[in-house]
Amino acid sequence: MLASDDPATDAPSDNPCWGGPEEERHSLEYLLRFLATPPRSRGAPEPINFDDYQSFLRRVKDRLILYDDDDIVVINKPADLRIDGPFSASVHKLMLYLYPSPTLQSQLDEKLRDADFGSVYNKRRHTALLHLIAPLATHAQMKDDPIRLVHQLDYATSGVLLMAKSKKAAASANRAFADRLTDKQYVAVVSNLSSEDVPIGPEFVVKLPSLPSSSLEPWRDGTLENRYRKKRSRDASGTFDGYMPIHTVFAKFRSKLLRCKNTGSEAAKQNKKRKASDDLPSLPESSIPISPGEVDELLELGQSWKKVRSSSNGSKWISILEPMTKEYNRALLSYYEKKREQERVGDVVEESKSTRNQQLGLPPLFRLSDDGSQEELDSFYICAAIGDYEDNRFRVVVDPGTAASSVHKVDDQSALPEMRPSLTKCTVLWRGHTDRGSDDGRVAVSKVLLKPWTGRRHQLRVHLAHVVGFSILGDKAYEGNGNQKGRAITKRMCLHAKQLDIPLKGKGTMRFEAPEPLWFD
Repeated sequence: MLASDDPATDAPSDNPCWGGPEEERHSLEYLLRFLATPPRSRGAPEPINFDDYQSFLRRVKDRLILYDDDDIVVINKPADLRIDGPFSASVHKLMLYLYPSPTLQSQLDEKLRDADFGSVYNKRRHTALLHLIAPLATHAQMKDDPIRLVHQLDYATSGVLLMAKSKKAAASANRAFADRLTDKQYVAVVSNLSSEDVPIGPEFVVKLPSLPSSSLEPWRDGTLENRYRKKRSRDASGTFDGYMPIHTVFAKFRSKLLRCKNTGSEAAKQNKKRKASDDLPSLPESSIPISPGEVDELLELGQSWKKVRSSSNGSKWISILEPMTKEYNRALLSYYEKKREQERVGDVVEESKSTRNQQLGLPPLFRLSDDGSQEELDSFYICAAIGDYEDNRFRVVVDPGTAASSVHKVDDQSALPEMRPSLTKCTVLWRGHTDRGSDDGRVAVSKVLLKPWTGRRHQLRVHLAHVVGFSILGDKAYEGNGNQKGRAITKRMCLHAKQLDIPLKGKGTMRFEAPEPLWFD
């Protein structure tokens, strides 16, 4: 099977569907032979014919490469193949074999200086290249590696994977992914291992809440994602809603000094009393004495904190304003937290509903009411925040308030990681049964088309298993620990990246499609 048979384990083992359980079949050479062998052939992959080595390489590339030019290369990633890392085979090592860097090529030329061309040369080159690639785990270990990864697919997922051949091309592709300008489509087979009922049947979709398409507007225009990114940026920098940077505190401090100078000390005391009664905390006093001459000098410099900081007396103003800013923001944070707590008092929220999902404004599962197209009749949306732990645990969790009633029970909700807003569109393509390889009779399955609106780790797998209630066939992590039926039917997890549309600088919007492997009798 794809992964460890121990249900308690929290990480998949290296047991590729292209290699089987035997350790020697996990090597890069075996993967190359696997790719060079016609898919419909039975038995072990064909050995390498070094008399016809160029034909071998062409067959590998024909099976693997979807598109190739001076800027990018797009592959049909095999299932159960890691992107990089200290493994016998990976996408990183496979691409280095097919596209050796100048350093690798130079090392090869040195090793093959005295070799004649022909089958012996080809075999020596092949063996030497595998030996040079074996210790390389990441792109950073080979500074002139021409292939740059710009997005990822899960270990077990097959399909379209785009890589760049230069920094410029990588920057263009990275911007497209970061700005959510790409359109990704996946196909998956979901299973109902517990009964004969077909998963995600017509009645399942019909019973879902029906919303107008305008409900998706915050997702379409990026409002929600931008709001979330700003919050993450604030959290990472230690800021918060209402946070005041040093230049803003300086402006308040300067205004305070100006009022004192213009109105006199008595008026300043009265102003201080008024400020103390305001809602917001008042600006703290400086612990460093300031002479009238220094006040005049500061006011003459104007309102630019940058100019004041670089002035002859700048070090003093920095020593005053930096601790003042920290102290003021501590008081502001306490004030805003207390205010939010007061606003929550008296609110009655049903335990079964997700507070986080209410913030998204959408139920966990819904369909659109004002789109009568044939596709929409069997389409619905999954809106459920998901999060992954910072301790590198393999499994990802979904907000418990959005989970299907029979799955994903979380006892200690205080230990949950940060939840990220996530949205997936799911369209049922066909429904039926399969009995291929199963000892327990027929298994109900449905094939679905998935369009992720966000790109969270394991998003499609978690949304289907934990929110819809039907896992992807062959998914070790989310199929259920004790169930062996799905693993008897298929060697791999049935999730495939079918299509990628991406705008690239100088090329316009390009579409890449990978042949679909998920067919059942």
